[in-house]
Amino acid sequence: MSNSTCSFNECERGTKARGMCLMHYKRFWNAGDFQGHETMWKPIEERFMSYVTQSPDCWEWSGTMTPKGYGHFWAHGSPVMAHRFSYELLVGPIPSGLTLDHLCRNHSCVNPQHLEPVTRGENVLRGEAPPAHNARKTRCPRGHEYTPENTAYGRKPGRKTYRMCKKCAHLRYRRKRYGEPMD
Repeated sequence: MSNSTCSFNECERGTKARGMCLMHYKRFWNAGDFQGHETMWKPIEERFMSYVTQSPDCWEWSGTMTPKGYGHFWAHGSPVMAHRFSYELLVGPIPSGLTLDHLCRNHSCVNPQHLEPVTRGENVLRGEAPPAHNARKTRCPRGHEYTPENTAYGRKPGRKTYRMCKKCAHLRYRRKRYGEPMD
C-alpha cells in the first residue's frame, strides 16, 4: 500500500491505481461509476478520436487491434469494436439483427461513411471469403449453368449445405453405374 489515500470522499484505503483504492478503481471500470471523477479522464469521444487518423479516404484506427485487423476499444468498462463504436457515436444505433459492412474493405477503418448496416448473410456474400466466391459462380466446373432446374442442394453429416449441378450428378451416376464417360 502507498502512503496516499483514495481520492473518493470518506474512503481511507490506500491508492492502487489512478488515485483510487482497488475497490473504487474496479467499480469505476466495471460499472462506469464516476462519483465526481468525470474530469479524471478525457471524455470518451475525445479518447476514442485520439486513436483515429483521419485522411480524405479512410479513418485508420491506431489503437488496439484484433487478430483479424479490426479496431478494439474499451468503453464504460467493456470491450467494443471500434468501427461499431464510431458508427453509434456519429450516426446512431445499429438496427437490431444487422451487422456493419466495411464498404472500403479495410477492417481498421472507422469512418462511419464507409460502414453500412446489412444482414450477416449479405455481409458474407459481399466479402472475399470462399463462400462469397462460390455464391458468385454461375456455372459448375464442367460449364453447366446453375439454374433452379439444374441445381440441387445437399448436406453431408457434420458439414454445411453445398450446391451441385444436376447434370454432373447424373453423369457421375451413369459413369459409376454403367461405366460411361463423363464427357
